Amino acid sequence: MRSTVRREEAPSARSSRRRAPHYHHQQQGHASSVVLHLLVAAAVALLVAPYAVRAGGSTDKLSVSSKSIGAFVEDFAGRYVGSSTPGLAVAVVKDGKTVYAGGFGSRTAGGSGGDMTANTLVRVGGLSELVTATAVMQLRDAGRLESLDDSLEQLVPGVSTTSAVRHQGIDVPITIRHALAHAGGWEGKLLGQWASRARVLANSSEVLREFPRRVRNPGAPPLARSAHGYAALAHLVSALTETPFDEYASDMILKPLGMTASTMRGHDAQDPVVSAASSGRSGKGKGGDESTVDGAASGHIKKVGAATFTPLDLYANNVAGSLVTTASDAAQLLKMALNGGKANGHQIVSKDAARDMTEMTIGSFPGSDSGATLGGWLERVVRGSSGATRILVQTGDMPGFSSLAALFPADRVGVFLAINAGAPSVRAQFLDEFVTKFASAEKEDDGAKSGKKRQQSSGSVTVDLKPYVGTYRTVQNAYTTIEASAHLLSQIKVELSPSGNSLLVSRIRTEVPTSNLDSASIAGASAPTAIELTPTQSSTLPADGSVRRAGDLIVFSAAASGQRDAPAFTAAIFPGGTESNAPSWYLVTNAVGREGPVAFEPVSYTESAEFVVPVTTAAHAVFAAYTLLWLVKGLIGAMRAPTVIDADKPVPSATSRLENLAAATSLTHLVFVGLVALSVWKAGGLTEVLSAQRMPAGMRFLFFGPFIAQIMSISLLTNLAQELRKNSPLQLILASAVMVMSTAMMVVHYQMRTWIFHV
Repeated sequence: MRSTVRREEAPSARSSRRRAPHYHHQQQGHASSVVLHLLVAAAVALLVAPYAVRAGGSTDKLSVSSKSIGAFVEDFAGRYVGSSTPGLAVAVVKDGKTVYAGGFGSRTAGGSGGDMTANTLVRVGGLSELVTATAVMQLRDAGRLESLDDSLEQLVPGVSTTSAVRHQGIDVPITIRHALAHAGGWEGKLLGQWASRARVLANSSEVLREFPRRVRNPGAPPLARSAHGYAALAHLVSALTETPFDEYASDMILKPLGMTASTMRGHDAQDPVVSAASSGRSGKGKGGDESTVDGAASGHIKKVGAATFTPLDLYANNVAGSLVTTASDAAQLLKMALNGGKANGHQIVSKDAARDMTEMTIGSFPGSDSGATLGGWLERVVRGSSGATRILVQTGDMPGFSSLAALFPADRVGVFLAINAGAPSVRAQFLDEFVTKFASAEKEDDGAKSGKKRQQSSGSVTVDLKPYVGTYRTVQNAYTTIEASAHLLSQIKVELSPSGNSLLVSRIRTEVPTSNLDSASIAGASAPTAIELTPTQSSTLPADGSVRRAGDLIVFSAAASGQRDAPAFTAAIFPGGTESNAPSWYLVTNAVGREGPVAFEPVSYTESAEFVVPVTTAAHAVFAAYTLLWLVKGLIGAMRAPTVIDADKPVPSATSRLENLAAATSLTHLVFVGLVALSVWKAGGLTEVLSAQRMPAGMRFLFFGPFIAQIMSISLLTNLAQELRKNSPLQLILASAVMVMSTAMMVVHYQMRTWIFHV
């Protein structure tokens, strides 16, 4: 069944449907299409790939119309559907009307699940934050929340657990405002975010039982998105209204907006919308309204080098991230955001609330003209020769899905994209090309419509940049649990340029791709390159209470290295906080990734992927080689041993005490890795392990392994000192190699938090 896409159009407009091989879409206006010549190539996964944005630099922008958008989307889908994703769905709104809604490709890889359309259900992950933020604003409008500056810690107990490592100096209360603006100061947490249908938690309060710890003071940069922060907000809404959050969202937001094909219970097979999608028929929403659902898309991943997609069926454990919707329905959220809180004839939130939800409330760095809003949006300003383009971006990543919502306030345009594959680089490329073709730039010499002062000067300043060279990791990582090891996958390297007047930023290559890395891209080039940060402003910032120490603020223009005509993105280095173990400074830029400003902090060499990956590889090679030699030597010794034991002639020892200890140390390391792999397999795979709110008890017990191995290393060192007086050079060399590698692994285990008391 293929349902008709719902949309609004002028009376004189004519609808038509164009068919392309394997693509299925609907558009308004004339039947003919315009072929768009796009300016850049796709982002390259596992490298710092280039942005294609030329915001403000082009004078041949196309108007946002049914015909132009339809041609653009069809051309884009022709290049990516089938190769990078099984399907995609798009909706574009302008001036309160849906000008385009359509889908391309298939709901499932291979096409067996049917066509992807604008009415196909997709899981949008983080885009659910738009619904949660709307619910919070409704409570403020109704007077059920006195202020957004109320303490979230008092309203939702359990969200203020401080880290035992970083607790000193974290004394600023977390407010509702902080959580809305991604400035709660929590560490990242991956465990328990997603689960299979059978394991999804029914109540958002379950997520609070294993809440991430606070690692920095809230209310100030750096910004770091937190799904758990929005889970706490959903729990707050539920507590104040005495209604399950999914029911409140359906009755007070989705239904009034006319989003009858959307639900916050996508994991529930009995939900009317989900049931309708499964059975291939239209269904009744909670309010009895007819919902137009054209099946449900399946999630997919595509492993590096693989030719086919692998299905993946996971759902959000967190009700605040559980929205399942269609492109046609998602358009209503965009209309509400662009139209002062009103859509579908209903004033969902007040105009003041709508303004707060789309205006920056906390900057990405001190004095920044872009940052986060109270609606969950991250703001990005891209500058070109003819002005600046202000974009509000919200992205959603679920295992097997990537989605995007973007607002262009100056044009009153909003765009929604859903991809049924984990392909953030495709999502990023779509936004880049959309900006290139359709977004207007605002002149900044008259203050721009936003009234904000231009961030950058046209010249450059001389600054000593040598202290800032090194390795950095994103601040949106874990610090106190074994999940801290994940930061190896999101590190960047900062080097001094040959001239010494700028910094070059590149991604540290690892073998494991992640969504964050796939979307790490850079402006203005057509080949993988580094980001060049050229300082344009420098000043000294005074200390700001508990949230910032005194230090230098350096503002940079950011562009692809060697690309003079690229648009000017922004980067900054600013002082760190006053909490214990806080870094001396942070680096933030909106040129890496696409969802707005991304913040990084420096790490020591022993925490960098350049140290951990080679050391871990070499150490396990040494351990395996030594264990093999030890076994072979023991076997040969046993074969040569006399069959008759002579009491006056002792049997030769197969190995010395030193060799045995070195072998035991090696075996402990190797067995630890093997047992962890076995535990993951027995648990049903890595996805099942990640579905738990915390690591299973059996696996936590296994993490005694590294601890035991390090104790053996100390004992081995003692034995080496004793063997120095003996004439056994081969034993010393081999055992020394094991000791050195084991000592290096001790550093790795500590830095990666693979100790029992950290999990």
